[in-house]
Amino acid sequence: MKRLIIVFFLLTGSFAGNAQKITVEYNAGFGSYNMSGMKDLLNTMLPELNGVKTTDNFPGYLMHDMRIGFEWKRHQLGGLFDYMNTAGKKGVSDYSGDYSLVIRTKGYKAGIFYRYALTDVLLGELHLQPYLEMSSGMIFNNVNLKESLHYNISGNPAPENVLGMEEQLKFTGPNFFLAPAIGARLKLCSFVAVNLSIGYEWDAVKKLYMDGDKSKKLTKNADWSGFRAQGGLIFYIPLY
Repeated sequence: MKRLIIVFFLLTGSFAGNAQKITVEYNAGFGSYNMSGMKDLLNTMLPELNGVKTTDNFPGYLMHDMRIGFEWKRHQLGGLFDYMNTAGKKGVSDYSGDYSLVIRTKGYKAGIFYRYALTDVLLGELHLQPYLEMSSGMIFNNVNLKESLHYNISGNPAPENVLGMEEQLKFTGPNFFLAPAIGARLKLCSFVAVNLSIGYEWDAVKKLYMDGDKSKKLTKNADWSGFRAQGGLIFYIPLY
């Protein structure tokens, strides 16, 4: 993380001297996630119960993306901060009680991005700028596992729900990511633009360790690799 921060300030520091505008950006979008390790973990944790069914298997979900950077001629360089989450769930419930297993995975992304505008197409008073993008950095994973079992014991006047077992574990660890993308921004005026992009993220995954006890590690990992599509707004602040 320290190396990433140093690289970011070296790049932005040298770039800022030629920058014409500061850019502040927010995007929302959808990401598909590989999560093969988390899916294996969900499938291998099989209780000795009948009728257990998987209701969620780490589907793609909404993601949030915030950026701040500098723009100079056709170039844009800056830092990004993203939030992603998904979950796997399975369980069963009947007259005798209920069982549930929830694995909730969150990813906090920090990195740098670079964009190069291919051209500037004038559409009346609007400017359309298609671009190529590359971003890279770290993802800080947070995996929460909760397993619980309750029994229904007959009582008068109503059955009583009794806790049979409950366990909660938390695992953390980083990934490295690389994400090429293509997109376009439509400048509505001198200080705001609409942004759309599609791309793919590749993750170099690492082990996940139990929070508070690094001697215990999870045999599975959190892989956020997958396709991305997002849109949002870019705000421009002129430097002179």
